[in-house]
Amino acid sequence: MSNRRYETEFLLNLLVVARIQGRQKDLEQFDLPTGHACNLYMISRAPRLTIDPDTARFTADGDMLVTLIEQQQQRHILHEIHVRHLAENTEGFRLISAWPNDEFDIIDRNGNLVTGGVVALWFRKVGVLPESLLRAEVLYIGQAFGKAGERMAFDRLRSHSTLQRIYSDATPDMQIWLTLCSIDDMGLVTTMDKPGRVIEKAEAENEAHMVEVYRRYHSENFWTREAVTAAEAGLIRYFQPPYNTIFKDNFPDPSHVHISELYELELHSVNVELQASAVETMFGSQVIAPSDLHFAYYQLGEYGDLFSFLETSDEDPS
Repeated sequence: MSNRRYETEFLLNLLVVARIQGRQKDLEQFDLPTGHACNLYMISRAPRLTIDPDTARFTADGDMLVTLIEQQQQRHILHEIHVRHLAENTEGFRLISAWPNDEFDIIDRNGNLVTGGVVALWFRKVGVLPESLLRAEVLYIGQAFGKAGERMAFDRLRSHSTLQRIYSDATPDMQIWLTLCSIDDMGLVTTMDKPGRVIEKAEAENEAHMVEVYRRYHSENFWTREAVTAAEAGLIRYFQPPYNTIFKDNFPDPSHVHISELYELELHSVNVELQASAVETMFGSQVIAPSDLHFAYYQLGEYGDLFSFLETSDEDPS
Protein backbone atom coordinates (compact mmCIF):
# COMPACT_ATOMS: atom_id res chain seq x y z
CA MET A 1 0.00 0.00 0.00
CA SER A 2 1.46 3.37 -1.05
CA ASN A 3 2.26 6.30 1.22
CA ARG A 4 0.01 9.26 1.82
CA ARG A 5 1.27 12.71 2.80
CA TYR A 6 -1.72 13.90 4.86
CA GLU A 7 -4.48 11.95 6.51
CA THR A 8 -6.98 14.45 5.05
CA GLU A 9 -6.64 15.22 1.34
CA PHE A 10 -8.57 17.53 -0.94
CA LEU A 11 -10.04 17.35 -4.42
CA LEU A 12 -10.90 20.68 -6.07
CA ASN A 13 -14.09 20.37 -8.12
CA LEU A 14 -14.83 23.10 -10.69
CA LEU A 15 -18.09 23.53 -12.61
CA VAL A 16 -17.62 25.36 -15.92
CA VAL A 17 -20.77 26.41 -17.78
CA ALA A 18 -20.85 27.49 -21.42
CA ARG A 19 -22.96 30.64 -21.14
CA ILE A 20 -23.23 32.31 -24.52
CA GLN A 21 -22.17 31.45 -28.06
CA GLY A 22 -22.00 33.22 -31.37
CA ARG A 23 -19.83 34.64 -34.09
CA GLN A 24 -17.61 37.54 -33.14
CA LYS A 25 -20.02 40.07 -34.65
CA ASP A 26 -22.93 38.46 -32.79
CA LEU A 27 -21.23 38.86 -29.42
CA GLU A 28 -20.75 42.56 -30.16
CA GLN A 29 -24.54 42.89 -30.02
CA PHE A 30 -25.49 40.36 -27.31
CA ASP A 31 -26.18 41.27 -23.71
CA LEU A 32 -23.40 39.42 -21.93
CA PRO A 33 -24.17 37.48 -18.72
CA THR A 34 -23.83 39.49 -15.53
CA GLY A 35 -24.43 36.84 -12.86
CA HIS A 36 -21.05 35.16 -13.33
CA ALA A 37 -17.94 36.60 -14.95
CA CYS A 38 -17.15 34.84 -18.23
CA ASN A 39 -13.41 34.59 -17.67
CA LEU A 40 -13.02 31.52 -19.88
CA TYR A 41 -13.63 31.15 -23.60
CA MET A 42 -13.51 28.46 -26.24
CA ILE A 43 -12.97 28.93 -29.96
CA SER A 44 -14.48 26.16 -32.05
CA ARG A 45 -15.49 25.38 -35.60
CA ALA A 46 -18.39 23.58 -37.24
CA PRO A 47 -19.65 23.09 -40.79
CA ARG A 48 -21.25 26.25 -42.18
CA LEU A 49 -25.04 26.11 -42.03
CA THR A 50 -27.27 28.23 -44.27
CA ILE A 51 -30.94 28.38 -45.17
CA ASP A 52 -32.75 28.12 -48.50
CA PRO A 53 -35.50 30.77 -48.27
CA ASP A 54 -37.26 29.47 -51.37
CA THR A 55 -38.10 26.21 -49.56
CA ALA A 56 -39.87 27.81 -46.59
CA ARG A 57 -43.52 26.75 -46.16
CA PHE A 58 -45.93 27.84 -43.43
CA THR A 59 -49.08 25.97 -42.44
CA ALA A 60 -52.43 26.86 -40.95
CA ASP A 61 -51.65 24.89 -37.80
CA GLY A 62 -48.61 27.06 -37.05
CA ASP A 63 -45.75 24.96 -38.44
CA MET A 64 -42.80 25.89 -40.64
CA LEU A 65 -40.98 23.58 -43.02
CA VAL A 66 -37.68 24.67 -44.56
CA THR A 67 -34.43 23.28 -45.94
CA LEU A 68 -31.10 23.97 -44.28
CA ILE A 69 -27.83 23.48 -46.14
CA GLU A 70 -24.75 22.04 -44.44
CA GLN A 71 -21.51 22.67 -46.30
CA GLN A 72 -18.74 20.06 -46.14
CA GLN A 73 -15.92 21.12 -48.43
CA GLN A 74 -17.47 21.08 -51.93
CA ARG A 75 -20.48 19.00 -50.83
CA HIS A 76 -23.83 20.48 -49.79
CA ILE A 77 -25.96 18.31 -47.54
CA LEU A 78 -29.67 19.16 -47.34
CA HIS A 79 -31.59 18.91 -44.06
CA GLU A 80 -35.38 19.07 -44.18
CA ILE A 81 -36.44 20.82 -40.97
CA HIS A 82 -39.92 20.89 -39.42
CA VAL A 83 -40.53 23.55 -36.77
CA ARG A 84 -43.78 22.85 -34.96
CA HIS A 85 -46.03 25.49 -33.39
CA LEU A 86 -44.03 28.49 -34.53
CA ALA A 87 -47.21 30.53 -34.09
CA GLU A 88 -50.94 29.88 -33.73
CA ASN A 89 -51.45 30.30 -37.47
CA THR A 90 -48.54 30.90 -39.84
CA GLU A 91 -50.50 31.19 -43.09
CA GLY A 92 -49.24 34.20 -45.00
CA PHE A 93 -45.90 34.27 -43.16
CA ARG A 94 -42.73 34.85 -45.18
CA LEU A 95 -39.08 33.91 -44.57
CA ILE A 96 -36.54 36.44 -45.77
CA SER A 97 -32.82 35.70 -46.04
CA ALA A 98 -30.17 37.57 -48.00
CA TRP A 99 -26.93 36.12 -49.29
CA PRO A 100 -24.96 34.37 -47.80
CA ASN A 101 -28.15 33.06 -46.15
CA ASP A 102 -26.68 32.43 -42.70
CA GLU A 103 -29.26 34.78 -41.13
CA PHE A 104 -33.00 35.07 -41.63
CA ASP A 105 -36.17 36.89 -40.60
CA ILE A 106 -39.75 35.63 -40.46
CA ILE A 107 -42.43 38.21 -41.29
CA ASP A 108 -46.12 37.76 -40.53
CA ARG A 109 -49.01 38.50 -42.89
CA ASN A 110 -49.06 42.13 -41.73
CA GLY A 111 -45.36 42.67 -42.38
CA ASN A 112 -44.31 42.51 -38.73
CA LEU A 113 -41.14 40.73 -37.63
CA VAL A 114 -42.00 37.51 -35.79
CA THR A 115 -38.57 36.01 -35.15
CA GLY A 116 -35.25 35.30 -36.79
CA GLY A 117 -31.53 35.34 -36.23
CA VAL A 118 -28.41 33.36 -37.05
CA VAL A 119 -29.45 30.13 -38.75
CA ALA A 120 -27.24 27.74 -36.76
CA LEU A 121 -28.07 29.38 -33.43
CA TRP A 122 -31.82 29.84 -33.91
CA PHE A 123 -32.57 26.32 -35.14
CA ARG A 124 -30.32 24.85 -32.46
CA LYS A 125 -32.21 26.82 -29.82
CA VAL A 126 -35.62 25.51 -30.90
CA GLY A 127 -34.29 21.95 -30.74
CA VAL A 128 -34.88 20.74 -34.30
CA LEU A 129 -31.34 20.11 -35.54
CA PRO A 130 -29.97 16.58 -35.94
CA GLU A 131 -27.16 15.64 -33.59
CA SER A 132 -24.55 15.96 -36.34
CA LEU A 133 -25.28 19.70 -36.55
CA LEU A 134 -24.81 20.21 -32.79
CA ARG A 135 -21.16 19.19 -32.85
CA ALA A 136 -18.26 21.65 -32.69
CA GLU A 137 -14.52 20.99 -32.69
CA VAL A 138 -12.61 22.87 -29.98
CA LEU A 139 -9.66 24.75 -31.50
CA TYR A 140 -8.50 26.94 -28.60
CA ILE A 141 -9.27 27.54 -24.93
CA GLY A 142 -8.18 30.62 -23.02
CA GLN A 143 -8.86 32.95 -20.13
CA ALA A 144 -8.94 36.69 -19.54
CA PHE A 145 -9.44 38.80 -16.45
CA GLY A 146 -8.16 42.09 -15.09
CA LYS A 147 -6.59 43.01 -11.80
CA ALA A 148 -9.88 42.58 -9.96
CA GLY A 149 -11.37 39.95 -12.28
CA GLU A 150 -13.40 42.58 -14.11
CA ARG A 151 -12.04 41.86 -17.57
CA MET A 152 -14.39 39.44 -19.28
CA ALA A 153 -13.30 36.90 -21.89
CA PHE A 154 -14.96 38.85 -24.69
CA ASP A 155 -12.80 41.90 -24.00
CA ARG A 156 -9.70 39.92 -24.92
CA LEU A 157 -11.32 38.31 -27.95
CA ARG A 158 -11.78 41.73 -29.57
CA SER A 159 -8.05 41.78 -30.40
CA HIS A 160 -6.91 38.18 -30.09
CA SER A 161 -3.98 37.17 -32.29
CA THR A 162 -4.74 33.45 -32.12
CA LEU A 163 -8.35 34.07 -33.08
CA GLN A 164 -7.19 36.07 -36.10
CA ARG A 165 -4.89 33.20 -37.08
CA ILE A 166 -7.79 30.75 -36.77
CA TYR A 167 -9.86 32.98 -39.06
CA SER A 168 -7.06 33.09 -41.62
CA ASP A 169 -6.68 29.30 -41.51
CA ALA A 170 -10.41 28.58 -41.73
CA THR A 171 -11.79 27.11 -44.93
CA PRO A 172 -14.95 28.57 -46.52
CA ASP A 173 -17.03 25.57 -45.51
CA MET A 174 -16.40 26.09 -41.78
CA GLN A 175 -17.87 28.60 -39.33
CA ILE A 176 -15.85 29.84 -36.35
CA TRP A 177 -17.78 30.08 -33.08
CA LEU A 178 -16.87 31.82 -29.83
CA THR A 179 -18.24 30.45 -26.56
CA LEU A 180 -17.95 32.41 -23.31
CA CYS A 181 -17.84 30.30 -20.15
CA SER A 182 -18.09 30.99 -16.45
CA ILE A 183 -17.15 29.05 -13.33
CA ASP A 184 -20.53 28.67 -11.68
CA ASP A 185 -19.49 26.59 -8.71
CA MET A 186 -16.46 25.12 -7.03
CA GLY A 187 -16.03 22.90 -4.05
CA LEU A 188 -13.52 21.01 -1.97
CA VAL A 189 -14.09 17.30 -1.47
CA THR A 190 -12.25 15.79 1.48
CA THR A 191 -11.49 12.21 2.37
CA MET A 192 -9.99 10.44 5.36
CA ASP A 193 -7.62 7.67 4.39
CA LYS A 194 -8.28 4.03 5.17
CA PRO A 195 -6.23 2.40 7.96
CA GLY A 196 -2.98 0.72 7.01
CA ARG A 197 -1.46 3.33 4.76
CA VAL A 198 1.67 5.21 5.90
CA ILE A 199 0.87 8.86 6.70
CA GLU A 200 3.93 11.12 6.54
CA LYS A 201 2.54 14.13 8.44
CA ALA A 202 1.60 14.19 12.12
CA GLU A 203 -1.92 14.98 13.28
CA ALA A 204 -1.06 18.60 14.17
CA GLU A 205 0.49 19.15 10.73
CA ASN A 206 -2.59 17.64 9.11
CA GLU A 207 -4.87 20.04 10.97
CA ALA A 208 -2.69 23.04 10.09
CA HIS A 209 -2.76 21.99 6.45
CA MET A 210 -6.57 21.77 6.48
CA VAL A 211 -6.83 25.27 7.96
CA GLU A 212 -4.49 26.70 5.32
CA VAL A 213 -6.32 25.03 2.44
CA TYR A 214 -9.70 26.37 3.58
CA ARG A 215 -8.24 29.82 4.26
CA ARG A 216 -6.80 30.10 0.75
CA TYR A 217 -9.87 28.53 -0.83
CA HIS A 218 -12.10 31.20 0.70
CA SER A 219 -9.75 34.08 -0.14
CA GLU A 220 -10.85 36.87 -2.46
CA ASN A 221 -8.83 35.89 -5.52
CA PHE A 222 -9.10 32.11 -5.49
CA TRP A 223 -12.29 32.01 -7.60
CA THR A 224 -11.00 34.43 -10.25
CA ARG A 225 -7.36 33.32 -10.28
CA GLU A 226 -6.48 29.79 -9.21
CA ALA A 227 -9.88 28.34 -10.11
CA VAL A 228 -9.93 29.96 -13.56
CA THR A 229 -6.39 28.81 -14.34
CA ALA A 230 -7.05 25.28 -13.09
CA ALA A 231 -10.21 25.06 -15.19
CA GLU A 232 -8.44 26.42 -18.26
CA ALA A 233 -5.49 24.06 -17.86
CA GLY A 234 -7.69 21.03 -17.21
CA LEU A 235 -9.85 21.66 -20.28
CA ILE A 236 -6.83 22.30 -22.51
CA ARG A 237 -5.20 19.03 -21.47
CA TYR A 238 -8.52 17.24 -21.91
CA PHE A 239 -9.44 18.51 -25.40
CA GLN A 240 -5.85 19.13 -26.60
CA PRO A 241 -6.93 21.93 -28.97
CA PRO A 242 -4.56 22.38 -31.94
CA TYR A 243 -3.96 26.11 -31.33
CA ASN A 244 -3.04 25.76 -27.65
CA THR A 245 0.53 25.07 -26.55
CA ILE A 246 0.77 25.56 -22.76
CA PHE A 247 -0.90 22.74 -20.74
CA LYS A 248 -1.76 20.82 -23.90
CA ASP A 249 0.58 17.88 -23.39
CA ASN A 250 1.91 18.12 -19.84
CA PHE A 251 -0.77 19.17 -17.37
CA PRO A 252 -0.55 18.81 -14.45
CA ASP A 253 3.10 19.72 -13.98
CA PRO A 254 4.60 21.30 -10.83
CA SER A 255 6.85 23.45 -13.04
CA HIS A 256 3.87 25.42 -14.34
CA VAL A 257 3.95 28.76 -12.55
CA HIS A 258 0.31 29.33 -13.44
CA ILE A 259 -0.89 26.52 -11.16
CA SER A 260 1.84 26.72 -8.51
CA GLU A 261 -0.75 27.70 -5.88
CA LEU A 262 -2.49 24.34 -6.23
CA TYR A 263 0.78 22.51 -5.65
CA GLU A 264 1.71 24.75 -2.73
CA LEU A 265 -1.58 23.75 -1.10
CA GLU A 266 -0.74 20.11 -1.90
CA LEU A 267 -4.18 19.40 -3.29
CA HIS A 268 -4.56 15.80 -4.27
CA SER A 269 -6.48 16.33 -7.51
CA VAL A 270 -8.69 18.60 -9.58
CA ASN A 271 -11.87 17.74 -11.46
CA VAL A 272 -13.23 20.07 -14.14
CA GLU A 273 -16.81 19.59 -15.26
CA LEU A 274 -17.93 21.31 -18.47
CA GLN A 275 -21.65 21.74 -19.08
CA ALA A 276 -22.67 22.97 -22.54
CA SER A 277 -26.41 22.27 -22.59
CA ALA A 278 -27.17 25.99 -22.25
CA VAL A 279 -25.69 26.61 -25.71
CA GLU A 280 -27.01 23.33 -27.17
CA THR A 281 -23.56 22.34 -28.38
CA MET A 282 -21.68 19.05 -28.29
CA PHE A 283 -18.03 19.99 -27.96
CA GLY A 284 -15.33 17.56 -29.04
CA SER A 285 -11.86 17.42 -30.53
CA GLN A 286 -9.52 15.07 -32.34
CA VAL A 287 -9.10 13.12 -29.09
CA ILE A 288 -12.47 13.60 -27.33
CA ALA A 289 -15.87 12.49 -28.62
CA PRO A 290 -18.54 15.22 -28.96
CA SER A 291 -20.80 15.73 -25.94
CA ASP A 292 -22.51 18.52 -24.04
CA LEU A 293 -21.09 17.19 -20.76
CA HIS A 294 -17.42 16.51 -20.03
CA PHE A 295 -15.37 15.55 -16.95
CA ALA A 296 -11.62 16.08 -16.79
CA TYR A 297 -9.95 14.55 -13.70
CA TYR A 298 -6.28 15.00 -12.84
CA GLN A 299 -4.14 13.91 -9.91
CA LEU A 300 -1.86 16.64 -8.59
CA GLY A 301 -0.24 14.84 -5.68
CA GLU A 302 2.61 12.38 -6.04
CA TYR A 303 1.31 9.89 -3.46
CA GLY A 304 -0.95 7.02 -4.36
CA ASP A 305 -2.44 5.94 -7.63
CA LEU A 306 -5.05 7.94 -9.53
CA PHE A 307 -8.05 6.41 -7.78
CA SER A 308 -6.64 6.12 -4.26
CA PHE A 309 -8.38 9.39 -3.38
CA LEU A 310 -11.73 7.86 -4.25
CA GLU A 311 -11.52 4.72 -2.13
CA THR A 312 -13.81 6.12 0.56
CA SER A 313 -16.26 7.76 -1.87
CA ASP A 314 -19.43 6.24 -3.27
CA GLU A 315 -19.19 8.29 -6.47
CA ASP A 316 -16.40 8.64 -9.03
CA PRO A 317 -16.24 12.31 -10.10
CA SER A 318 -14.23 11.41 -13.18
